[in-house]
Amino acid sequence: MDKGHRYADKELEMIASRITEIFGQTDEKVIEIIRRYLKKHEAEIKRHEQMVDNGEMTEREFEQWFIRTLTTGKEWSKVRDEITEEYQKSSKEAMEAAGLGLTAIYLFNRQYAGKAIEKQVHSFLNKKIKLPKGKKKIIPNKGPDPTVNQRWHRRKIESVIRQGMKKGQSIDKIARRLHKVTNMDRVASYRAARTGVTAAENMGRVDAMLEAQKMGIKYDKVWYATLDGRTRTSHRVMHGERVPCDEYFSNGLFEPA
Repeated sequence: MDKGHRYADKELEMIASRITEIFGQTDEKVIEIIRRYLKKHEAEIKRHEQMVDNGEMTEREFEQWFIRTLTTGKEWSKVRDEITEEYQKSSKEAMEAAGLGLTAIYLFNRQYAGKAIEKQVHSFLNKKIKLPKGKKKIIPNKGPDPTVNQRWHRRKIESVIRQGMKKGQSIDKIARRLHKVTNMDRVASYRAARTGVTAAENMGRVDAMLEAQKMGIKYDKVWYATLDGRTRTSHRVMHGERVPCDEYFSNGLFEPA
């Protein structure tokens, strides 16, 4: 592992830490929203629970009342949408966090690779060259479609909260179930961060090679895949593929991402 890769890994660790912090804060906000909503209807809920204890209402009838009264209507829709909005904001903030540092990673690896090339040329060709320093470059960092994401959040949140509340689960237990929803977002954000960091690192190195090629020095680039369970199969099978630095790999990508 060279200096440029270590720098990228360090940046990824900081991004991952920030993503975890963002979703942790959201979990706390959501718990408070649910607590506030149930507190408002506490007397009503206790009265119907007492009716069940007194045999005036069955468990099934209580569940039906709960769903009809507390998980439908304008007030419930407002609470559900408030929670959905919190998750939407956290997802957006996490994706922004995933994009932070990519330009710095690109520039660091661009300059690191440039210096390595200069040393190689001097050592093997006895020729001194000076590659231009890289300029700032916007590295695209793709995330889920916000409209689709919002619909998904709304359905999952409504299902988890409705099921939890009608079963009389504690707020903490409902929060733990909701945590599974945020964990999916957390994983998606981290995956986007990891992909973005890899792309920025490789883009910086390839751009340095392209600058060298303008001076008549030809380089090949090699696809190195991380051979673990997180790397998609289509990328693992390309491990070791070699092409000239100004050509595309067989999967249509210009550099690994």
